[in-house]
Amino acid sequence: MITVSNVDPHYQNVHRGQKGVAHLYGAFWYEIDFDRRTRFYTKHVMNGVLESLSQTEECSVCGDVADGYHYGVLSCRGCNAFFRRAITYDLNFMCRRGGNCRVDKNARCACRACRLKKCEKVGMDRRAVQPRRNIASVHLKAESECSFSESAKSSAEPSPTNDFLASPHSAFQSLTVKDEEASPSSSFETHFVTRGLIARLADDYKLQRRKRRLMLCTNVEEVLCDELEVQLKRPAEGSDLASIFRVQMVLMFEWAEKLDEFRRIESVSDKSKILRSFAVRYLLLDSVFHSVELGVRDRIVLVNNSYITPGHIPPFYPGEDADSRTVKLMMYGDNSFRLVEELIAPMIDMQFTVGEMMALRLIIFWNPGGVTLDALTNQIVQSASDMAIRELNTWYIEQNFDDVDARLSSLLLLLPSLANHTQTLLEMVKLIPSFGMMNEWDSPFRDILSL
Repeated sequence: MITVSNVDPHYQNVHRGQKGVAHLYGAFWYEIDFDRRTRFYTKHVMNGVLESLSQTEECSVCGDVADGYHYGVLSCRGCNAFFRRAITYDLNFMCRRGGNCRVDKNARCACRACRLKKCEKVGMDRRAVQPRRNIASVHLKAESECSFSESAKSSAEPSPTNDFLASPHSAFQSLTVKDEEASPSSSFETHFVTRGLIARLADDYKLQRRKRRLMLCTNVEEVLCDELEVQLKRPAEGSDLASIFRVQMVLMFEWAEKLDEFRRIESVSDKSKILRSFAVRYLLLDSVFHSVELGVRDRIVLVNNSYITPGHIPPFYPGEDADSRTVKLMMYGDNSFRLVEELIAPMIDMQFTVGEMMALRLIIFWNPGGVTLDALTNQIVQSASDMAIRELNTWYIEQNFDDVDARLSSLLLLLPSLANHTQTLLEMVKLIPSFGMMNEWDSPFRDILSL
Protein backbone atom coordinates (compact mmCIF):
# COMPACT_ATOMS: atom_id res chain seq x y z
CA MET A 1 0.00 0.00 0.00
CA ILE A 2 1.04 3.62 -0.45
CA THR A 3 1.68 5.42 2.82
CA VAL A 4 0.70 9.07 2.50
CA SER A 5 0.91 10.37 6.05
CA ASN A 6 3.60 12.82 5.00
CA VAL A 7 1.78 14.25 2.00
CA ASP A 8 0.35 17.74 1.92
CA PRO A 9 -3.38 17.45 2.75
CA HIS A 10 -4.11 19.32 -0.50
CA TYR A 11 -3.26 16.14 -2.38
CA GLN A 12 -5.02 13.69 -0.10
CA ASN A 13 -8.21 13.69 -2.13
CA VAL A 14 -8.68 9.97 -2.69
CA HIS A 15 -10.23 7.16 -0.71
CA ARG A 16 -8.27 6.12 2.37
CA GLY A 17 -7.61 2.58 3.56
CA GLN A 18 -6.70 1.41 7.04
CA LYS A 19 -2.96 1.54 6.36
CA GLY A 20 -2.66 3.96 3.49
CA VAL A 21 -4.00 4.62 0.04
CA ALA A 22 -4.37 2.19 -2.84
CA HIS A 23 -4.79 3.73 -6.27
CA LEU A 24 -6.93 1.93 -8.76
CA TYR A 25 -5.75 3.03 -12.20
CA GLY A 26 -7.61 1.01 -14.78
CA ALA A 27 -7.24 -2.57 -13.62
CA PHE A 28 -3.89 -2.08 -11.90
CA TRP A 29 -3.36 -1.48 -8.21
CA TYR A 30 -0.37 0.65 -7.32
CA GLU A 31 0.81 -1.17 -4.24
CA ILE A 32 4.04 0.27 -2.95
CA ASP A 33 5.28 -0.21 0.58
CA PHE A 34 7.83 2.53 1.21
CA ASP A 35 9.65 0.50 3.84
CA ARG A 36 9.54 -3.11 2.62
CA ARG A 37 8.62 -3.61 -1.05
CA THR A 38 10.70 -0.87 -2.61
CA ARG A 39 13.22 -0.45 0.22
CA PHE A 40 13.56 3.14 -0.92
CA TYR A 41 12.92 5.12 2.16
CA THR A 42 15.04 5.55 5.25
CA LYS A 43 13.54 8.72 6.64
CA HIS A 44 10.14 10.03 7.76
CA VAL A 45 8.83 13.53 8.40
CA MET A 46 8.86 14.04 12.16
CA ASN A 47 7.31 16.77 14.22
CA GLY A 48 10.73 18.16 14.97
CA VAL A 49 11.48 18.58 11.28
CA LEU A 50 8.21 20.37 10.65
CA GLU A 51 8.88 22.64 13.60
CA SER A 52 12.35 23.47 12.38
CA LEU A 53 11.03 24.29 8.91
CA SER A 54 8.67 26.84 10.41
CA GLN A 55 11.65 28.58 12.02
CA THR A 56 13.83 28.86 8.91
CA GLU A 57 14.99 32.21 7.57
CA GLU A 58 13.84 33.81 4.34
CA CYS A 59 15.73 34.23 1.09
CA SER A 60 16.95 37.81 0.72
CA VAL A 61 15.96 37.80 -2.94
CA CYS A 62 12.52 36.19 -3.17
CA GLY A 63 11.44 35.54 0.41
CA ASP A 64 11.29 31.75 0.01
CA VAL A 65 12.86 29.43 2.58
CA ALA A 66 16.62 30.02 2.64
CA ASP A 67 18.99 27.08 2.99
CA GLY A 68 22.15 29.04 3.79
CA TYR A 69 24.48 31.75 2.57
CA HIS A 70 25.34 31.71 -1.13
CA TYR A 71 27.72 34.21 -2.70
CA GLY A 72 27.61 36.23 0.51
CA VAL A 73 23.82 36.42 0.88
CA LEU A 74 21.22 34.37 2.74
CA SER A 75 19.27 32.83 -0.13
CA CYS A 76 17.25 29.85 -1.32
CA ARG A 77 18.47 27.14 -3.66
CA GLY A 78 16.47 28.51 -6.58
CA CYS A 79 17.98 31.99 -6.45
CA ASN A 80 21.39 30.48 -5.81
CA ALA A 81 21.11 28.33 -8.96
CA PHE A 82 19.72 31.22 -11.00
CA PHE A 83 22.52 33.61 -9.99
CA ARG A 84 25.23 30.99 -10.57
CA ARG A 85 23.89 30.16 -14.03
CA ALA A 86 23.48 33.82 -15.03
CA ILE A 87 27.04 34.69 -14.03
CA THR A 88 28.63 31.46 -15.26
CA TYR A 89 27.19 31.83 -18.75
CA ASP A 90 27.41 35.65 -18.74
CA LEU A 91 23.71 35.94 -19.54
CA ASN A 92 22.20 39.32 -20.34
CA PHE A 93 18.50 39.86 -19.71
CA MET A 94 16.23 42.72 -20.70
CA CYS A 95 13.16 43.76 -18.72
CA ARG A 96 10.11 44.46 -20.84
CA ARG A 97 8.24 46.32 -18.11
CA GLY A 98 10.47 49.19 -17.07
CA GLY A 99 12.75 47.37 -14.64
CA ASN A 100 10.35 47.39 -11.69
CA CYS A 101 8.96 43.85 -11.71
CA ARG A 102 7.93 42.19 -8.47
CA VAL A 103 10.41 39.53 -7.35
CA ASP A 104 9.13 37.15 -4.69
CA LYS A 105 8.67 33.41 -4.31
CA ASN A 106 5.42 33.53 -6.30
CA ALA A 107 6.75 35.61 -9.18
CA ARG A 108 10.53 35.20 -9.13
CA CYS A 109 10.52 33.61 -12.60
CA ALA A 110 8.41 36.35 -14.19
CA CYS A 111 11.36 38.60 -15.11
CA ARG A 112 14.92 37.33 -15.13
CA ALA A 113 16.38 40.82 -15.59
CA CYS A 114 14.75 42.15 -12.42
CA ARG A 115 15.59 38.97 -10.54
CA LEU A 116 19.28 39.25 -11.41
CA LYS A 117 19.24 42.95 -10.53
CA LYS A 118 17.76 42.15 -7.12
CA CYS A 119 20.31 39.38 -6.54
CA GLU A 120 23.08 41.94 -6.93
CA LYS A 121 21.17 44.62 -5.02
CA VAL A 122 20.95 42.45 -1.91
CA GLY A 123 24.68 41.73 -2.14
CA MET A 124 25.32 38.58 -4.18
CA ASP A 125 28.95 38.73 -5.28
CA ARG A 126 29.77 37.91 -8.91
CA ARG A 127 33.39 37.26 -7.96
CA ALA A 128 32.33 34.41 -5.68
CA VAL A 129 30.98 32.38 -8.61
CA GLN A 130 33.54 29.80 -9.71
CA PRO A 131 34.38 29.68 -13.43
CA ARG A 132 32.58 27.09 -15.49
CA ARG A 133 34.45 23.83 -15.95
CA ASN A 134 34.48 21.61 -19.03
CA ILE A 135 32.92 18.33 -17.89
CA ALA A 136 33.97 15.30 -19.95
CA SER A 137 34.29 17.46 -23.08
CA VAL A 138 30.56 18.03 -23.18
CA HIS A 139 29.74 20.74 -25.71
CA LEU A 140 26.42 22.47 -25.26
CA LYS A 141 24.83 24.24 -28.18
CA ALA A 142 22.83 26.50 -25.93
CA GLU A 143 25.14 27.60 -23.14
CA SER A 144 23.82 31.12 -23.45
CA GLU A 145 20.26 29.99 -22.87
CA CYS A 146 18.72 29.60 -19.46
CA SER A 147 16.72 26.50 -18.59
CA PHE A 148 13.22 26.09 -19.98
CA SER A 149 11.73 26.19 -16.52
CA GLU A 150 12.90 29.80 -16.27
CA SER A 151 12.06 30.98 -19.78
CA ALA A 152 8.67 29.31 -19.93
CA LYS A 153 7.49 31.62 -17.16
CA SER A 154 9.20 34.83 -18.22
CA SER A 155 6.09 36.70 -19.31
CA ALA A 156 3.49 38.52 -17.26
CA GLU A 157 1.57 36.63 -14.60
CA PRO A 158 -1.49 34.96 -16.16
CA SER A 159 -4.95 36.27 -15.44
CA PRO A 160 -8.37 35.65 -16.92
CA THR A 161 -7.97 38.76 -19.10
CA ASN A 162 -4.33 38.31 -20.02
CA ASP A 163 -3.87 36.07 -23.04
CA PHE A 164 -0.15 36.81 -23.39
CA LEU A 165 1.58 33.86 -21.77
CA ALA A 166 5.08 32.47 -21.93
CA SER A 167 5.53 29.54 -24.26
CA PRO A 168 8.42 27.24 -25.23
CA HIS A 169 11.31 28.61 -27.27
CA SER A 170 11.32 28.95 -31.01
CA ALA A 171 11.52 25.69 -32.88
CA PHE A 172 14.88 26.76 -34.27
CA GLN A 173 16.44 27.54 -30.91
CA SER A 174 18.48 24.92 -29.10
CA LEU A 175 16.98 24.02 -25.77
CA THR A 176 19.21 23.40 -22.81
CA VAL A 177 19.03 20.02 -21.18
CA LYS A 178 19.11 21.38 -17.68
CA ASP A 179 16.19 21.80 -15.34
CA GLU A 180 17.97 23.58 -12.52
CA GLU A 181 15.17 25.89 -11.51
CA ALA A 182 12.70 23.08 -11.14
CA SER A 183 15.31 21.20 -9.16
CA PRO A 184 17.43 24.03 -7.77
CA SER A 185 19.99 22.00 -5.92
CA SER A 186 21.09 19.96 -8.91
CA SER A 187 24.45 21.11 -10.21
CA PHE A 188 25.76 21.45 -13.74
CA GLU A 189 28.21 18.63 -13.12
CA THR A 190 25.69 16.21 -11.58
CA HIS A 191 23.32 16.55 -14.50
CA PHE A 192 25.83 15.27 -17.03
CA VAL A 193 27.77 12.80 -14.92
CA THR A 194 24.62 11.01 -13.73
CA ARG A 195 22.48 9.95 -16.67
CA GLY A 196 19.57 7.92 -15.35
CA LEU A 197 16.49 6.97 -17.35
CA ILE A 198 14.39 9.88 -16.07
CA ALA A 199 17.11 12.42 -16.92
CA ARG A 200 17.48 11.01 -20.43
CA LEU A 201 13.74 11.07 -21.01
CA ALA A 202 13.58 14.65 -19.73
CA ASP A 203 16.22 15.69 -22.26
CA ASP A 204 14.38 13.86 -25.02
CA TYR A 205 11.12 15.56 -24.05
CA LYS A 206 12.60 18.99 -24.64
CA LEU A 207 13.52 17.99 -28.18
CA GLN A 208 10.14 16.33 -28.64
CA ARG A 209 8.40 19.49 -27.44
CA ARG A 210 10.19 21.51 -30.11
CA LYS A 211 9.27 18.99 -32.79
CA ARG A 212 5.66 19.01 -31.59
CA ARG A 213 5.47 22.77 -31.95
CA LEU A 214 6.86 22.60 -35.49
CA MET A 215 4.30 19.97 -36.45
CA LEU A 216 1.46 22.06 -35.01
CA CYS A 217 2.49 25.33 -36.68
CA THR A 218 0.05 26.50 -39.34
CA ASN A 219 2.16 29.20 -41.01
CA VAL A 220 5.74 30.41 -41.41
CA GLU A 221 5.25 33.22 -38.90
CA GLU A 222 4.51 30.69 -36.15
CA VAL A 223 7.60 28.68 -37.05
CA LEU A 224 9.86 31.72 -36.88
CA CYS A 225 8.31 33.27 -33.78
CA ASP A 226 10.78 33.59 -30.90
CA GLU A 227 7.90 32.95 -28.49
CA LEU A 228 9.17 35.16 -25.70
CA GLU A 229 5.56 36.28 -25.48
CA VAL A 230 2.91 34.54 -27.55
CA GLN A 231 -0.75 35.43 -27.64
CA LEU A 232 -2.94 32.43 -27.06
CA LYS A 233 -4.75 31.56 -30.24
CA ARG A 234 -8.42 31.33 -29.29
CA PRO A 235 -10.85 29.22 -27.28
CA ALA A 236 -10.36 25.56 -28.15
CA GLU A 237 -12.85 23.52 -30.14
CA GLY A 238 -13.29 19.84 -30.79
CA SER A 239 -11.36 20.16 -34.04
CA ASP A 240 -8.31 21.24 -32.02
CA LEU A 241 -8.34 17.96 -30.13
CA ALA A 242 -8.54 16.08 -33.43
CA SER A 243 -5.62 17.93 -35.04
CA ILE A 244 -3.50 17.68 -31.89
CA PHE A 245 -4.23 13.97 -31.69
CA ARG A 246 -2.85 13.40 -35.19
CA VAL A 247 0.46 15.01 -34.22
CA GLN A 248 0.65 13.55 -30.74
CA MET A 249 0.13 9.97 -31.86
CA VAL A 250 3.17 10.11 -34.14
CA LEU A 251 5.26 11.55 -31.31
CA MET A 252 3.85 9.02 -28.84
CA PHE A 253 4.84 6.13 -31.10
CA GLU A 254 8.35 7.53 -31.53
CA TRP A 255 8.65 7.90 -27.75
CA ALA A 256 7.44 4.36 -27.04
CA GLU A 257 9.78 2.86 -29.63
CA LYS A 258 12.75 4.27 -27.71
CA LEU A 259 11.84 2.30 -24.58
CA ASP A 260 13.95 -0.84 -24.29
CA GLU A 261 11.15 -2.81 -22.63
CA PHE A 262 8.66 -1.90 -25.36
CA ARG A 263 11.06 -3.14 -28.04
CA ARG A 264 11.43 -6.41 -26.11
CA ILE A 265 7.72 -7.15 -26.46
CA GLU A 266 7.42 -9.64 -29.32
CA SER A 267 3.65 -9.62 -29.71
CA VAL A 268 2.53 -6.93 -32.16
CA SER A 269 -0.99 -7.34 -30.83
CA ASP A 270 0.14 -6.60 -27.27
CA LYS A 271 2.07 -3.55 -28.42
CA SER A 272 -1.03 -2.30 -30.18
CA LYS A 273 -3.15 -2.82 -27.06
CA ILE A 274 -0.70 -0.91 -24.89
CA LEU A 275 -0.50 1.99 -27.35
CA ARG A 276 -4.27 2.11 -27.79
CA SER A 277 -4.78 2.20 -24.03
CA PHE A 278 -2.19 4.95 -23.64
CA ALA A 279 -3.25 7.21 -26.54
CA VAL A 280 -5.88 9.40 -24.84
CA ARG A 281 -3.92 9.43 -21.58
CA TYR A 282 -0.90 10.77 -23.46
CA LEU A 283 -3.07 13.43 -25.09
CA LEU A 284 -4.47 14.54 -21.72
CA LEU A 285 -1.19 14.47 -19.80
CA ASP A 286 0.70 16.55 -22.37
CA SER A 287 -1.95 19.28 -22.37
CA VAL A 288 -2.05 19.33 -18.57
CA PHE A 289 1.73 19.63 -18.37
CA HIS A 290 1.78 22.29 -21.10
CA SER A 291 -0.51 24.37 -18.88
CA VAL A 292 1.72 23.66 -15.88
CA GLU A 293 4.83 24.75 -17.78
CA LEU A 294 3.12 28.04 -18.57
CA GLY A 295 2.08 28.46 -14.94
CA VAL A 296 -1.56 28.99 -15.96
CA ARG A 297 -4.11 28.46 -13.19
CA ASP A 298 -7.30 29.81 -14.73
CA ARG A 299 -7.53 27.70 -17.88
CA ILE A 300 -6.36 24.62 -19.73
CA VAL A 301 -3.91 25.44 -22.52
CA LEU A 302 -3.74 22.77 -25.19
CA VAL A 303 -0.39 22.11 -26.83
CA ASN A 304 -1.38 24.14 -29.91
CA ASN A 305 -1.98 27.14 -27.60
CA SER A 306 -5.73 27.13 -27.97
CA TYR A 307 -7.28 27.20 -24.52
CA ILE A 308 -10.25 26.18 -22.41
CA THR A 309 -11.43 28.69 -19.81
CA PRO A 310 -13.76 26.78 -17.45
CA GLY A 311 -17.31 28.06 -17.60
CA HIS A 312 -16.70 30.29 -20.64
CA ILE A 313 -18.52 28.26 -23.28
CA PRO A 314 -17.98 29.61 -26.83
CA PRO A 315 -21.17 30.59 -28.65
CA PHE A 316 -22.89 27.95 -30.74
CA TYR A 317 -22.78 28.40 -34.50
CA PRO A 318 -26.01 28.59 -36.49
CA GLY A 319 -26.86 25.08 -37.58
CA GLU A 320 -24.23 23.50 -35.33
CA ASP A 321 -25.02 19.84 -34.81
CA ALA A 322 -25.97 18.39 -31.44
CA ASP A 323 -22.72 16.45 -30.99
CA SER A 324 -20.59 19.57 -31.50
CA ARG A 325 -22.67 21.44 -28.94
CA THR A 326 -22.30 18.56 -26.50
CA VAL A 327 -18.53 18.56 -27.00
CA LYS A 328 -18.37 22.28 -26.18
CA LEU A 329 -20.44 21.78 -23.06
CA MET A 330 -18.17 18.94 -21.96
CA MET A 331 -14.97 20.86 -22.74
CA TYR A 332 -15.98 23.99 -20.82
CA GLY A 333 -18.31 22.51 -18.21
CA ASP A 334 -17.86 21.26 -14.67
CA ASN A 335 -15.17 18.78 -15.66
CA SER A 336 -12.86 21.59 -16.80
CA PHE A 337 -13.10 23.21 -13.37
CA ARG A 338 -12.20 19.89 -11.74
CA LEU A 339 -9.30 19.29 -14.11
CA VAL A 340 -7.72 22.62 -13.18
CA GLU A 341 -8.36 22.06 -9.47
CA GLU A 342 -7.30 18.41 -9.30
CA LEU A 343 -4.36 18.34 -11.71
CA ILE A 344 -3.05 21.67 -12.99
CA ALA A 345 -3.15 23.63 -9.71
CA PRO A 346 -1.56 20.85 -7.58
CA MET A 347 1.19 20.31 -10.15
CA ILE A 348 1.97 24.03 -10.24
CA ASP A 349 1.94 24.17 -6.43
CA MET A 350 4.46 21.34 -6.16
CA GLN A 351 6.57 22.90 -8.96
CA PHE A 352 6.21 19.81 -11.10
CA THR A 353 9.34 19.17 -13.15
CA VAL A 354 9.98 17.71 -16.58
CA GLY A 355 11.58 14.70 -14.89
CA GLU A 356 8.42 14.04 -12.89
CA MET A 357 6.33 14.45 -16.01
CA MET A 358 8.40 11.77 -17.73
CA ALA A 359 8.12 9.46 -14.74
CA LEU A 360 4.35 9.94 -14.64
CA ARG A 361 4.17 9.20 -18.35
CA LEU A 362 6.14 5.99 -17.82
CA ILE A 363 3.98 4.86 -14.91
CA ILE A 364 0.79 5.40 -16.89
CA PHE A 365 2.21 3.76 -20.01
CA TRP A 366 3.24 0.60 -18.16
CA ASN A 367 -0.12 0.27 -16.41
CA PRO A 368 -2.52 0.01 -19.37
CA GLY A 369 -5.39 -1.49 -17.38
CA GLY A 370 -8.31 -3.49 -18.72
CA VAL A 371 -6.32 -5.25 -21.46
CA THR A 372 -5.37 -8.89 -21.80
CA LEU A 373 -1.70 -9.46 -22.55
CA ASP A 374 0.47 -12.52 -23.10
CA ALA A 375 2.21 -13.94 -20.04
CA LEU A 376 5.63 -12.84 -21.28
CA THR A 377 4.35 -9.35 -22.07
CA ASN A 378 2.77 -9.14 -18.63
CA GLN A 379 6.13 -9.88 -17.04
CA ILE A 380 7.83 -7.17 -19.09
CA VAL A 381 5.08 -4.66 -18.31
CA GLN A 382 5.12 -5.35 -14.58
CA SER A 383 8.91 -5.18 -14.44
CA ALA A 384 8.92 -1.91 -16.38
CA SER A 385 6.25 -0.44 -14.10
CA ASP A 386 8.27 -1.27 -10.99
CA MET A 387 11.41 0.08 -12.63
CA ALA A 388 9.68 3.40 -13.38
CA ILE A 389 9.05 3.90 -9.65
CA ARG A 390 12.63 2.94 -8.80
CA GLU A 391 14.03 5.27 -11.44
CA LEU A 392 11.90 8.14 -10.17
CA ASN A 393 13.06 7.55 -6.62
CA THR A 394 16.69 7.47 -7.77
CA TRP A 395 16.16 10.68 -9.75
CA TYR A 396 14.65 12.40 -6.71
CA ILE A 397 17.71 11.48 -4.65
CA GLU A 398 20.13 12.59 -7.38
CA GLN A 399 18.33 15.93 -7.62
CA ASN A 400 18.57 16.35 -3.83
CA PHE A 401 14.85 16.65 -3.12
CA ASP A 402 14.38 17.05 0.60
CA ASP A 403 11.49 14.63 1.20
CA VAL A 404 11.48 11.89 -1.38
CA ASP A 405 8.68 9.78 0.07
CA ALA A 406 6.28 12.72 0.38
CA ARG A 407 7.15 13.94 -3.12
CA LEU A 408 6.59 10.51 -4.64
CA SER A 409 3.32 10.12 -2.75
CA SER A 410 2.10 13.48 -4.05
CA LEU A 411 2.90 12.42 -7.61
CA LEU A 412 1.12 9.08 -7.27
CA LEU A 413 -1.92 10.80 -5.79
CA LEU A 414 -2.43 12.48 -9.16
CA LEU A 415 -3.17 9.14 -10.81
CA PRO A 416 -6.83 8.70 -9.79
CA SER A 417 -7.73 12.13 -11.15
CA LEU A 418 -5.82 11.43 -14.36
CA ALA A 419 -7.80 8.21 -14.75
CA ASN A 420 -11.13 9.98 -14.22
CA HIS A 421 -10.36 12.80 -16.63
CA THR A 422 -9.05 10.35 -19.22
CA GLN A 423 -12.40 8.59 -19.19
CA THR A 424 -14.23 11.91 -19.58
CA LEU A 425 -11.95 12.92 -22.46
CA LEU A 426 -12.51 9.56 -24.14
CA GLU A 427 -16.29 10.01 -23.95
CA MET A 428 -15.91 13.50 -25.38
CA VAL A 429 -13.68 12.71 -28.35
CA LYS A 430 -15.97 9.90 -29.49
CA LEU A 431 -18.42 12.67 -30.43
CA ILE A 432 -15.86 14.40 -32.69
CA PRO A 433 -16.21 12.96 -36.23
CA SER A 434 -12.63 13.71 -37.29
CA PHE A 435 -11.02 12.48 -34.08
CA GLY A 436 -8.72 9.48 -34.53
CA MET A 437 -8.41 9.95 -38.28
CA MET A 438 -4.74 10.12 -39.20
CA ASN A 439 -3.20 11.88 -42.19
CA GLU A 440 -2.77 9.71 -45.26
CA TRP A 441 1.00 9.47 -44.70
CA ASP A 442 0.36 8.30 -41.15
CA SER A 443 -2.23 5.71 -42.15
CA PRO A 444 -0.50 2.81 -40.31
CA PHE A 445 -1.48 4.50 -37.05
CA ARG A 446 -5.14 4.50 -38.03
CA ASP A 447 -5.60 0.81 -37.32
CA ILE A 448 -3.22 0.65 -34.37
CA LEU A 449 -4.75 3.60 -32.54
CA SER A 450 -8.41 3.32 -33.53
CA LEU A 451 -10.50 4.12 -30.45
